[in-house]
Amino acid sequence: QKIRARGACPALSAPMSTGDGLLVRLRPAGGVLTVSQFAALAHSAAANGNGILEITARGNLQIRGLRAETVGPLAADIDAAGIIVPNGPAIETSPLHGIDPEETSDPAIMETALRTKLGDLIASPRLAPKLSLIVDGGGVFSLSALSADIRVIAQPRAHWLVAINGDGETAMPIAIGPAEAAIAAVGEILSLLVDLGQGGRGAVHRPGASAGAFSQ
Repeated sequence: QKIRARGACPALSAPMSTGDGLLVRLRPAGGVLTVSQFAALAHSAAANGNGILEITARGNLQIRGLRAETVGPLAADIDAAGIIVPNGPAIETSPLHGIDPEETSDPAIMETALRTKLGDLIASPRLAPKLSLIVDGGGVFSLSALSADIRVIAQPRAHWLVAINGDGETAMPIAIGPAEAAIAAVGEILSLLVDLGQGGRGAVHRPGASAGAFSQ
């Protein structure tokens, strides 16, 4: 069992050692759990850890007090409950996605498309573990105040804006167009970062380098 050092992103495959045992952090696909799935997760957290479930500032679930021999049973319980935990960095969406009447587009559909078409890139071990991606569908609970490395923001007429390095006001626009164009732009950004390796996350923070890479 691989153990991550403190400060890394502790996934199920690589929990992090803390003062109260091992810690894992997960975000289910679409950021949604059913009541029965949450109950199963809570039961497993109590059986395999110290029973504490936390929600992080980025909306992920954190399970504490695990031991090396209980991480596997926790993962098995998560799988048995039908909870899908995608590989790679989390893609953050509004907690009200799909039910917000003022939403421009449902970000869960875009998240699924990104993971389907760019799955190998998103799951690449050469990406920084804490690379942050946001898909913002707009609406009452917009994510415009949340900063991210890569932002995909819903626009009118089923278009999407792709921007990097910042929040809704400060991020630098890279591309705008229908879903296919936005997905392609995100793919180019991820390809650049994969080529640069984990140290290349900083490329998102160098506007000159990024703009040059995507200018047409």
